[in-house]
Amino acid sequence: MRHQERIRILALCTAAFVLGSFFAPQVAAALGPCEQIADACRQAGFVRGGAKGGTGLQVDCVRPLIQGTAQPNRAGKPLPRVDPSLVAACKAKHPDFGQLPTQPSQPSGQLSRASPPPPVAVVQGAPAQSAASQRPNIVFILTDDLSWNLVQYMPHVLKMQREGATFTNYYVTDSLCCPSRSSIFTGRYPHNTGIYRNVGEDGGYLGFNKRGHEQATFATALQVAGYRTAMLGKYLNGYLPAVHPPAPGWTFWAVAGNGYPGFNYDLNQDGRIVHYGNKPKDYMTDVLSDLAVRFIQQSAGTPFMIEIATFAPHAPYTPAPRDADALPGLRAPRTPAFDAAPDAKAAQWLKAHRSLSDADIAGMATSASIDGRSLAPLVHGQKVSDWGTVALVEQRGPVRNLVDPDLPGIRSGNPTTYEAMRGLASLYVEYANGDREYHDRTTDPDELRNTFSLLSDDEKATLHGTLEEVQRCQGTQSCTGARRPTRSPQRVK
Repeated sequence: MRHQERIRILALCTAAFVLGSFFAPQVAAALGPCEQIADACRQAGFVRGGAKGGTGLQVDCVRPLIQGTAQPNRAGKPLPRVDPSLVAACKAKHPDFGQLPTQPSQPSGQLSRASPPPPVAVVQGAPAQSAASQRPNIVFILTDDLSWNLVQYMPHVLKMQREGATFTNYYVTDSLCCPSRSSIFTGRYPHNTGIYRNVGEDGGYLGFNKRGHEQATFATALQVAGYRTAMLGKYLNGYLPAVHPPAPGWTFWAVAGNGYPGFNYDLNQDGRIVHYGNKPKDYMTDVLSDLAVRFIQQSAGTPFMIEIATFAPHAPYTPAPRDADALPGLRAPRTPAFDAAPDAKAAQWLKAHRSLSDADIAGMATSASIDGRSLAPLVHGQKVSDWGTVALVEQRGPVRNLVDPDLPGIRSGNPTTYEAMRGLASLYVEYANGDREYHDRTTDPDELRNTFSLLSDDEKATLHGTLEEVQRCQGTQSCTGARRPTRSPQRVK
C-alpha cells in the first residue's frame, strides 16, 4: 500500500462474519463500565424514547440492571446478561448512573459521547486497559463472488496466505449479498439483523437503515475507540449515491450504487457526487485502490481501519483493460458437482433443475429441422471431434436499394449472387453468371489468385458436387452429413 506504517491484514473473503467478534473485546475495553452496560442494552433492542413500547433504554434496561430490580411490567424485551463485576465497577465510578433522572449528577453527556455503540451483544466485564499503543491498523478487503479456484492466479493474495492465516472451513451467515454484508457490519446473524434479502422490507440498504443498524456497526465502534475509518466501494444493495448520505461511523466515505460494470459509475465521496467514465484510469478497482492509499497516507500517526469492497469479479465480470487477455486458457472449474443430475432424494426445488447435458441450454430439445449444430457440448466442456469440414455461404446480390443500411460504397465491392463453400484450407465459389473461383489458402491465404482453371476435371466435379449437396441439405441429420463429404475439398489441389 506504499505506506511505511505497519499494516496488519485481517481477512480476505467474499463475505465474512468475523469482524464483529474480533473488534468486540478491544472496543469494549476502550469504553467505561457504564457505557458498556448501556451498549449491551442497545444491542438487546432497547432505545431512547422507547418506553411506551416497553423498550426504553433507561427505564426498561439500564435502571433495572444497575439497581438489581425487576423490569417494569410493560417491558417488551428481556434484560441482557451483564457481568455483575461490570455493574459494580459502574456504580463505583458513577454512583448516580441509572438512577431517577431527577438526580442532577447523572452523566448523560458522557453517555451521549459514547454513542453509537460497538457491535457487542453481550458485554462481559474486563478491566479497562490502555492499549492505544498496541492497536493495529486494519485493512479489510471484501471481494464479490470471487471463486476460490481463482486465488491461485493472484500472487499478492498468495503472499498474504503464506504470511497469514487461511480459514479452510469458513461459512457465511447467508449466501446472499446484503444479508451477509449486514452480518459483517453488525456481527449478528440474519435472525438478529432482520435482513434476509437484497430488496424489500426485510432486505437491502433501506431495511438495514430502517432498523437502525447503521448506528451500531464496527465502524461506529471503532470511531469511539479513536480509529479513523474508511468505507470504499460496495456498501449495501439499494444504496443510491445521489440520494442517500454517508453512513455514520465513517471518517471517509466513497461508495457506489451500481458499480458492477466497472466503468461509468458515480461515487458518493463524503456527500459529493463524483462521476467516473470509460477511461482505463476509471476502472473502479483501481480507483478504490488509489483512494485507499491516499487515506492510509493521511492517517499517519493515528490507528485506522479501512474496508475496500470491490464489485469485481461479480457479473458482468469486467476486468481491467490491461488484464483482459491475461489468462486466455482459463475456464470455469468442472468439479463432480458440475451439471450433475439431482440425487433421487434431493429437495424438491433442486429436483426441478435438470442436467444441462440432456438438451440445449435453455432446457429444450433441438428441433430436427435445424440445419446447424448445437454448441451446448462446448459449454459443457466436452470435446467434439465430428465437426464438418466445409461451411456454406449463400449470397444474393448485388445490393441496389438506396435505403438498405448495408448498401456498399461505390468502390467497396458489391458482389453478384453466388454460392460459396469454405473448406479447412480452401475457398470455392460458384457465381450465378457461370463464373467459378478457387483459392488454395495454404499458398494463397489472402485469396489473391483464382486458380480454378488449373484444377483437373475430376477436382472441379468434386467441388461442384459437394457444394450442391450442402445447398440441398435440410435438417440436422442431412446437413451434418453434407458438411462432412467423403472426399474433403481441402485436399483438392
